[in-house]
Amino acid sequence: MNWLILCLTVWVTCANRAWAVDVSVTAKVTVEEVFTLSVDRDDIDFYQVKPGDQRYDIPPTGIRVITKSNSGDPWYLKLRVSEPLSNGRSIISNEHFGWYGWTEGSGTWYGTGKEYLLETPSLAYRSTASEGLNADPGVANVFKFKLDVPKNQQAGHYETTVQFILTE
Repeated sequence: MNWLILCLTVWVTCANRAWAVDVSVTAKVTVEEVFTLSVDRDDIDFYQVKPGDQRYDIPPTGIRVITKSNSGDPWYLKLRVSEPLSNGRSIISNEHFGWYGWTEGSGTWYGTGKEYLLETPSLAYRSTASEGLNADPGVANVFKFKLDVPKNQQAGHYETTVQFILTE
């Protein structure tokens, strides 16, 4: 009987004890980088012009260039042409092909209307530090183009590629 009382005492003592065990886990997430550039149209068409003509405000609504980033760093929007406007035999030099426009962002816009497209990238917009976190909805910059056709320009269909470049 003493043995039974001892067993019951041990069992009651162990049953009344509170045991605690602590285990930790790590929560993880990787947020993907957003660094995109998009345009709302794929051409700049001056249509048919005569030698000596000047065309401004092309396209009439402009080209909306949307930049998105979530890096937290300032970024730069630039533009360039791959080569002067060419028909394969003759060119219209870059000094006749200009750009201008405006920004809907809070950074610095460089398109005063006196800039011409070059084959080396030209700075169009510099973001503020706060715009480095603008993945949604992004920053809109609107570009328009002008063309002064030389008076002695050879007839033909001229083309070049305008590139928009986003860098940090």
